[in-house]
Amino acid sequence: MLNSRAPRPASASGGFLRLHGGSATDPRHGNTWIGYGAMGGLAVDLTGHQRTVTLTTHVDLVDPVQGIVPFNELAQLGNDQMAGFVLGWMNGRSTFVTEASYRWPVWMWLDGQLRIAAGNAFDEHLAGLGLQKLRLSGDIGVTSLGARDAAFEALFGVGTETIEQGARITSVRFSVGTRRGF
Repeated sequence: MLNSRAPRPASASGGFLRLHGGSATDPRHGNTWIGYGAMGGLAVDLTGHQRTVTLTTHVDLVDPVQGIVPFNELAQLGNDQMAGFVLGWMNGRSTFVTEASYRWPVWMWLDGQLRIAAGNAFDEHLAGLGLQKLRLSGDIGVTSLGARDAAFEALFGVGTETIEQGARITSVRFSVGTRRGF
């Protein structure tokens, strides 16, 4: 991971880029696949005191090497990306999300956050990606300042149908707990 942002209490302004990749095998069925992707963005601390606007883009892809990719191993959106949806609501060979967020201090180890995202799951290598195919997601909540994967959060979010289908709200989510686990 590349990250030009300094740790707290310094300003949260800067850029970041994270690449990931890995492979998996299902020897019982003879399937092998790889998953890879990137997340990058820019953050601007509006006041120098952790009141931060961030623009982020996420792309994840899964490709079979041999056989097929099992359904539960496809790229998924929900929880961290497109938080207005439950994890797994959108699955595909690839996913794309772009997000604007605002984060501000609420208390000693607690930040408020407001996020608006547009994204969806697609066929291989983002086939079919277009503005009209994107769903919208918005959420507001509080999150702890602990490690990213184990942070506590409480949030309320909504998700929509695709823009071409009228972007009607189809998902309402209220969540209290940790993002993933320890």
